[in-house]
Amino acid sequence: MADIREIRIQIDETDEKLVELLVKRLGLAGEIADYKIDNGLAVFDGAREEAVLKRVADLSGEEYDRFTGEVFDTILKVSKERQEELIEQRKRMRPARYGLVGEKLGHSYSNDLHDFLGYEYALWEVAPEDLADFIRNGDYEAINVTIPYKKEVMKYLDEVSELAQRLGAVNVVYRRDGKLIGTNTDYTGLKYAAERAGIDFEDKIVLVLGGTGGAGGMATVLAKDEGAKKVYVASRSAANKSDGPAEQKADTGDAESGEAESEADSASTEIVSYRDLPTDAEIIINATPVGTYPDTERMPVSLSRFENPEAVIDMIYNPLRTTLIQKAESMGLKTACGLAMLVRQGTEAAGYFRGGDYSDRTEQVLEALERKAENIVLIGMPG
Repeated sequence: MADIREIRIQIDETDEKLVELLVKRLGLAGEIADYKIDNGLAVFDGAREEAVLKRVADLSGEEYDRFTGEVFDTILKVSKERQEELIEQRKRMRPARYGLVGEKLGHSYSNDLHDFLGYEYALWEVAPEDLADFIRNGDYEAINVTIPYKKEVMKYLDEVSELAQRLGAVNVVYRRDGKLIGTNTDYTGLKYAAERAGIDFEDKIVLVLGGTGGAGGMATVLAKDEGAKKVYVASRSAANKSDGPAEQKADTGDAESGEAESEADSASTEIVSYRDLPTDAEIIINATPVGTYPDTERMPVSLSRFENPEAVIDMIYNPLRTTLIQKAESMGLKTACGLAMLVRQGTEAAGYFRGGDYSDRTEQVLEALERKAENIVLIGMPG
């Protein structure tokens, strides 16, 4: 039998080789971090980790696979931490090329969304009198635009997409060939949220809460594009002219006040007051801020007013499941919330920011934000 000292010498020599290999592996993790930040990839790659652990188990054999699996679990964890550390260092060393522009951004969740997509994303609060200069001369590659500037920003751009012109709102501005170009990805976000929930507008009667401008206007255009039979829009101005309940008059304003009316305000759309809501509405879309944190117990309308509702879409993402959504779920209705819309418009925007297609990252980012939302307080609507 070998002397224990000789065995320990062999262990020490093996440890030296292991340390050398681990240092090499961490160095390679740094190169991976560089690649991921340059290509907008997330640090965590679940499929890759599963493949590594399976390969380790196959190489180890049944006698040792449990032990080597635990070791490599730790190695992968440390490697991920190292990548995150290096990515944060790189972000601090260079200014953000992308971000969100608005007047007040304390509510925004967009920076978390784009951080999960793998690149630095800033929040820029800009006063109305400074907007023109920022858009024309700001040091950015591409930006999201939120309330109250989605209409105003259009006058400072060289080109505006056909969709954004139809909606009367731009939420993405990017540079191409020396030009400032505006488009709209909120439309894609809302369409995705509805489809994900199995909500079909074809030949349905749709009620949009929130007026004909801003988010309400966008929802109305989408419903019509998707084949709705009839679209009713509950307008704040119509409500204020009616004799409806005081709380409705005060609290069911447009989600994006100050934005101009979009193509939604047309002959095929009927504007109604909150007092005269159509009882035969089948799909109800909340584009108002009613029900947003901290007033989470409130609803923009009682679902008991409708005879045969089928689905509810709420653009609010804080809370993730509003009182309106919870009530709809208890009635067995299909539901879609604002976070799915927010994330999909964000992955669509990322394509304009950095090129390429980020749509296949939507579910991954959505799941990550849902997990994070369980531990932090969110405030707002899609921005």
